[in-house]
Amino acid sequence: DHGRLLNPPPGPPAAGATAPEKPPKQVVIAPEIPPLPGGLTGAPA
Repeated sequence: DHGRLLNPPPGPPAAGATAPEKPPKQVVIAPEIPPLPGGLTGAPA
């Protein structure tokens, strides 16, 4: 029972966690990069 229960949970959660994590990370990085350069150029200018 323990082995069976552990197998199912780790499988689905792992796949779901990896998929959602990848998209969010990319989205966060992309927006962050443009704002930083834009703000820096705008402030000094």
